Amino acid sequence: MTANMNDDFQAKDELLSRLLEQAPVRPQPRTQAKDDAFRALHQQWSQQVSMRRQRQRRGVFALAATLIVGVGAVFMLPRSAPPPVQVASLARVVGPAPQIIDGNGLPLSVSGHSIVMMTGQSLATGPSTRVALAWHDGGSLRLDVGSRIEWVSDTEVRLIDGALYFDSGVASDGARHSPKLGVRTTVGVVSHLGTQYLIEQAGEQVAISVREGRISVQGEKLQEVVVAGQQIRTSGSGDPSQRAIGQLAQPWDWVASVAPPFSVKPQSTARELIDWIARETGRSVVYAPGARAEARATPLINFEALSASSSTIAVLQSATNLEFELTGDQVRVSVRTASP
Repeated sequence: MTANMNDDFQAKDELLSRLLEQAPVRPQPRTQAKDDAFRALHQQWSQQVSMRRQRQRRGVFALAATLIVGVGAVFMLPRSAPPPVQVASLARVVGPAPQIIDGNGLPLSVSGHSIVMMTGQSLATGPSTRVALAWHDGGSLRLDVGSRIEWVSDTEVRLIDGALYFDSGVASDGARHSPKLGVRTTVGVVSHLGTQYLIEQAGEQVAISVREGRISVQGEKLQEVVVAGQQIRTSGSGDPSQRAIGQLAQPWDWVASVAPPFSVKPQSTARELIDWIARETGRSVVYAPGARAEARATPLINFEALSASSSTIAVLQSATNLEFELTGDQVRVSVRTASP
């Protein structure tokens, strides 16, 4: 049976061969036709490859866009503000309580003692309120009536309106301390160089007076250094004017009235109190022979918190062997002679 099947296949092959031999030769396509066909085929292939590449690029661009949006969303998330830090504390209030506004614009209660100021807050005094604040880095910062400030950072405060006085402070041994504080005004930032100075601002009008030391003003249109005994006035739009200002001139009048009381310690002496009163009132001390030693040897016994006023001098004179005379910008001190 297998042999018969092989014979059938062989017969069919021979028949197919005879048929192919009898078929005419197929004409070859012209060269132009082959080129046209090749170009058509190549164009179709190129289009398919281009479409595939475009799909790949769109996928890459979509992925990149997704990543960009994701990264942008991370950066656009609300960042937590730096935590507020303490910059000052209320040392003295003369008149009604000042107004303190927190960083959210809400008023804070001002009552009791140990009121602290934080960055982001603002403080305003009314028409009959003056305040003294202890700056966290040392020194005394004071505000006159109708003043408003904002605590920008632990090294800078912005004076919005009114009058601000700053005393960088002098230790009882005479060593100077230089706390970091810049006051931002409409004409620039005022920085002290170991000093007592006063800034008065009303709108764009600014007056800066220096009682001791010197200050620098750095602004877009104003760069000045002002020394003791000088006052500079400017509006920022014109040239500043400068003039002399005395130690007892009217702009200083309110400063001593809000000075924090002199803190009496067990080792405090009359010499320290006299020097403090003179500094707070802008006066110099002139000691008669023997008076300096007497003041240094006189302890402050049964004295409590004392103000920088003539009443304190009167109390000191009645309780010690010292006598005082206020003459112009001087405090004259002498030793009381025994009555015959």
